[in-house]
Amino acid sequence: MWKQADTTQIRQDTVKFSTEFCLNSTERCVDDMWEEISSHLNSMVENHVPTKQASLKFHQPWVDSKLKKLSRRKHRAWKRAKKSKKPAHLAYFKKLKKQTQKANRNAYYSYVSDMVSDVTDRNKLWRLIKSKKCDSTGVSPLKKEGLTYSDSRDKAELLNDQFCSVFTKEDLATTPDLGSGSYPSAPDIVVSVPGVAKLLQNLNPNKASGPDGISCRLLKMVANEVAPALTVLYNKSLETGIIPQAWKHALVQPIFKKGERSNPANYRPISLTCVCCKMLEHIVRTSVSDHLALSNVLSDAQHGFRKRRSCETQLLLTINDLASTLDNGGQTDVVLLDFEKAFDKVPHQRLLSKLSYYGIRSNTLTWISAFLSERTQEVVVGGQHSTSAPVTSGVPQGSVLGPLLFLVYINDLPHNIKSSIRLFADDTMLSRVIDSTTDTNLLQADLMLLEEWEKRWQMSFNAGKCLLLRVTRKQKPIEAKYILHNQILECVASAKYLGLEIASDLNWGKHIHNCTTKANRASAFAYRNIKGSPTRVQVRCYKGIVRPLMEYASTVWDPHQANHTNLLERVQRRSARRILHNFSRTCSASAMVRQLGLQTLESRRTTAKASMIYKMVNDIVDIDTSHILIKPKRATRGHANKFMVPHTRTNVLLYSFFPSAIRIWNSVPNSVISATTIDSFQAGLAGPPAVDY
Repeated sequence: MWKQADTTQIRQDTVKFSTEFCLNSTERCVDDMWEEISSHLNSMVENHVPTKQASLKFHQPWVDSKLKKLSRRKHRAWKRAKKSKKPAHLAYFKKLKKQTQKANRNAYYSYVSDMVSDVTDRNKLWRLIKSKKCDSTGVSPLKKEGLTYSDSRDKAELLNDQFCSVFTKEDLATTPDLGSGSYPSAPDIVVSVPGVAKLLQNLNPNKASGPDGISCRLLKMVANEVAPALTVLYNKSLETGIIPQAWKHALVQPIFKKGERSNPANYRPISLTCVCCKMLEHIVRTSVSDHLALSNVLSDAQHGFRKRRSCETQLLLTINDLASTLDNGGQTDVVLLDFEKAFDKVPHQRLLSKLSYYGIRSNTLTWISAFLSERTQEVVVGGQHSTSAPVTSGVPQGSVLGPLLFLVYINDLPHNIKSSIRLFADDTMLSRVIDSTTDTNLLQADLMLLEEWEKRWQMSFNAGKCLLLRVTRKQKPIEAKYILHNQILECVASAKYLGLEIASDLNWGKHIHNCTTKANRASAFAYRNIKGSPTRVQVRCYKGIVRPLMEYASTVWDPHQANHTNLLERVQRRSARRILHNFSRTCSASAMVRQLGLQTLESRRTTAKASMIYKMVNDIVDIDTSHILIKPKRATRGHANKFMVPHTRTNVLLYSFFPSAIRIWNSVPNSVISATTIDSFQAGLAGPPAVDY
């Protein structure tokens, strides 16, 4: 019961503890220091935060004392009617039953309505919505060797065995020698008290605690008071290269990916680690990232887990290249490669050798080595824990430092590749413009180089999931069979890449059909679960769970055909009818959309395109547009930041992002172009909202 916690006493005791801890910390080891800090924090909760046993009967958070009293009256009426079997008693029970149902429904909708205006926790509404989805039911019964396991403990053990089975047994005798490297050494990391205090103050109090049970709410509460003690611990850990053993243990939450739910291989392990360890990971990651950026280490082909880069930036460049070749009547063969359990297979010693080569040496390298070694994990399903198992390879999924370590490990993948290659974390795309059979041979040679790379670094592509997409409109394209792991890659008419369904002719009809289908399902789901809520709640849910499905990377695939545009707008009009509970054929759905203050999706895509050009011009996104955004040689009417519209031959390129977005940008008023922030720029484009929901 955090609202009734004695915060004053907690802070006073923590100040006293931190002072004594800092004075007596020189002679103690890192494990003992962490044991003292964790013991103190746990004692603060035990001594100064009251608890209560919640009733299992009325566990819903919207049930108040009046509703409880009414429910008990209904229950007594039912017992009396059942015993006496008199019509009057039965009628009285039915009356109370209706009253209770109505009161419960009103209390629920009031509770949901209050979530929208709750400033302290804006994610309450989304957690409630997520809890009502079918995919939140946890882990389904699992099958292995013809047997079905439904017990939580058995499922936890099965999943733990599955996760451990993919670990790499590193061959240390064949570790490649990269040499010392020409990159300068990164400076040692020194942690400051203000920096730790800032990290503590920025913690989300609603995030789950780690295996140590220390709450983020408590750490945020005593941020300034406990920061000196944690700073001493962090600096000692970095200097000695030793990590508390408790920080190396993770509780693994299995997350379903796709395929059959009964197959343990279709679940992804997400590690839940100690919050205090994550903060030190954040400090190390920031320092390593700054060094990699300063030394220009990371490949320009990589857009995953990097500042000012995203799925959208990767897709914009990819589709622009494909559309340009298609516009010239050419052909591009695209190979979509799939790493097998990429994050779990990274061999530790090979990773450390690459870190050293790129300049991560001395104390920082020793600390990262300790972070990766001797780790253990337990899988948790339905509150039941599996036995603890050693983690012998990989970077922890769910950790702060893990993604950056993975980027470093596959950073040299594009080296020596002659074809175009694009990376987004482990999603790899290899492509080449095909003018003759020589080009197909060169693409096959690059695939063989990738095979050599994965063998050398003990990674593995899943050839069965790798696909070939031939992007062309030629009646007689140059056909070739590409082989990976002695297996011919499947040639498909369309393939999904970073969430977009890319067709061989770059027609977005299939992708639009897929996203409108998902959006319609989400709209129906929201209508079933919150149709009695106030209008502002339903509008908020539409904006949060329906509209994003139709706007993901919409700058890339914004349609110009009327039928595709209408498909998208129809979903919004249908959602407006559901929100206003007006299904009359004589009433205009478009008027309902305007009544709710919603912009058309087409106008929002126009704003998104202009906003992306604004980000490119103002260096908010990391995209090299020097060869695309070219200013005209002669002065033109309008603002001074106009760009030349690229020459196009076909609608594929004409309506792709850069030509269409430049036309929009050139028509924007100068007063909007000169906006100092992206928010003010978008506000200038959209104008004032009709209704504020």
